[in-house]
Amino acid sequence: MGAIYPYPQFKVEIEDVENEEKRHALFLELLETSQKWEDFQLLSLLLQAWPPMMKEEVAESECNPWVALTSALLTRCQASEVKLDLGQQVVAMVRSLYNTKHKLPAQCIGHISTLLLQRQPSLQQPALKLMAESGDEQLLKLTLDQINSMTPETASSCDAELLSLLLDAGVLVGCVSSALYPLLSAHMLSHQQEGGWDVETAASELLAVGHGPEAGSLLLAHRGTHQAQFTFNSALAVLKKWL
Repeated sequence: MGAIYPYPQFKVEIEDVENEEKRHALFLELLETSQKWEDFQLLSLLLQAWPPMMKEEVAESECNPWVALTSALLTRCQASEVKLDLGQQVVAMVRSLYNTKHKLPAQCIGHISTLLLQRQPSLQQPALKLMAESGDEQLLKLTLDQINSMTPETASSCDAELLSLLLDAGVLVGCVSSALYPLLSAHMLSHQQEGGWDVETAASELLAVGHGPEAGSLLLAHRGTHQAQFTFNSALAVLKKWL
């Protein structure tokens, strides 16, 4: 097979990649010498070309090649050097695997999200996006923990994609006391048609867990009542009328 560009020091033969153990060993060697964005891109292509790792101690752990690749990428590749949003690149990498045989298990999504969160606040949003769309119960709990500890400043920086993913994941009720809730509920109201979120169902869920005023306010806003007319009593009254 010859050398692997850009690793001229590695002469690879067919027998060097004939089984999972040898492929994993070669990957680790290549990863050890990778320093630039282009190196990590090549490793990503190699991993996609090879069969996925099947051994449980590798496939579902921090030893998973995609987790190891993310860790090295975030540690060695400086965004200022490549003029890239590394967090968004990690999200794009993970998403590119969703409909392939390389789709990562929830455990690995968790490991990658943890790596991103360790570099917060700049990489908190990419981590929340991956966890929100994972559908995994434990990762959604971690997502809520992160949301409920947000400062108003951090909450205000959340982009529309993240807000949509959080609503899709059904976390509105769980973060009603957070700094993000006003932005999340406003996003639900202003993008309801394209998002397909059911405002009345959300209000019912809020009411069911004791958040009557918030449920009423959400319905008032949904029905077009001007915000200046919102009062505690009007919010409660609308619940009796509309729910």
